Amino acid sequence: MTETLPVHVTATLAAYAANAASVELPADVLARARFHVLDTLASMLSGSQLAAGQAALAYAASLSEGACLVPGTALRLRPVDAALVNGMSAHADETDDTHAASLTHPGSVIVPAAWAVGEHVGASGMQVLRAAALGYDVCCRIGITLGSYDFFRRGFDPHAFGGVFGAAFAAGSLLGFDAARFRTLASYAAQQASGITTWVRDTHHVEKAFDFAGMPARNGVEAALLVASGMSGVADVFDGTPNFLQVFNPQATPAALIEGLGARYEIARTTIKKWCVATPAQASLDGLQLLLTGHGLAPSDIATVTATIPAMSARVVTGREMPNVNVEHLVALLLVDDRLGFANTHDAARMTDPAVLAARRRVTIVPSDTMPADSRGAHVAVETIDGRAFACQIDHVRGTPANQMDTAEIAAKASDLITPLLGAARASGWIERLLTLDTVSDIRSLAPLFSLQ
Repeated sequence: MTETLPVHVTATLAAYAANAASVELPADVLARARFHVLDTLASMLSGSQLAAGQAALAYAASLSEGACLVPGTALRLRPVDAALVNGMSAHADETDDTHAASLTHPGSVIVPAAWAVGEHVGASGMQVLRAAALGYDVCCRIGITLGSYDFFRRGFDPHAFGGVFGAAFAAGSLLGFDAARFRTLASYAAQQASGITTWVRDTHHVEKAFDFAGMPARNGVEAALLVASGMSGVADVFDGTPNFLQVFNPQATPAALIEGLGARYEIARTTIKKWCVATPAQASLDGLQLLLTGHGLAPSDIATVTATIPAMSARVVTGREMPNVNVEHLVALLLVDDRLGFANTHDAARMTDPAVLAARRRVTIVPSDTMPADSRGAHVAVETIDGRAFACQIDHVRGTPANQMDTAEIAAKASDLITPLLGAARASGWIERLLTLDTVSDIRSLAPLFSLQ
């Protein structure tokens, strides 16, 4: 009888991470990495002007100077502080990417961390892209292994838990860690993993940006710098007794953390949002737009809109005070404006616009306990003022891996985010340069792109 040897998860993950800096990404994965870095950096720049970004910048004014840029400002901070501030800005406008299976927003954590450490060491664009892809692999697998939606229902936040590991491993790659150091890094990240879902009661979206992005980005970078300084630690945090996974999810299957490494790239399974709004609101908007365009309807033709969405999603996006999170408001806004972009979805004054309020009376959101909790879909039905009825089911919103946006759409979204800040000519050049990030020899040379001066 052949003995089945145990799988050493920590060692396997560390060995994969140590090789990631030198192994070529498949062409399609490299393209996805460019898209996600572009999308996140655009979110970071636009988010620096919103409440969470402004709060982070106010905090940054008291911090020590360093070499890492804070986009949209003249500030340069230490890597840990730049990761915090830029992470909060990246999640401030709810346009950052999202990974459904793990219930994480990988980009707003991993890209600020990788960019800060990349500037710290003078990394090439290709090194940053490979580090980011590694960070997505680790972040998303942590979220899945911890139980993602079940973990969330227990009051823990997989966005933050997965994010700290993703940020740490991306940073470790850029710092040139070998497998032994990655094993230690996993333990230092585990000690800093935290995040609870009380953020939902923050009506200003500031604590949420800290929990989802700023905190895990900072903690991950700090963990990597601590290990780089020579600190020793536990080498089997995912395997020993006790171990991180057992503590937070006794039903966890540790092998899920390393399943498909090198064959299944999580960055290719991550959604780039079409709409600059909260994830659970996306399908309702996709559905309404599809019904309008598919049946030749004008918004003025619509008497009622009814969107049925998972009950868990409804708790996040119904009745919210923030315009870019409130699904009833967003559906009404699409009826009134016939388009949604960064400007109108983030305009709080539109929540009291009489025309939008009148349209909201035509909108009904129905929470469903029968739709899967991890679904991001919606069933959308409209009735017209002349009595016609149309409906559609949205299972894969635009921007998901099953319904991807193309390069032109991703560039157009980035342009919508940054043109008001940079102007059309500079925004176009900014996007073009980041779409060829793998050809940049030192990302520090791109600093002028991020200045608003």
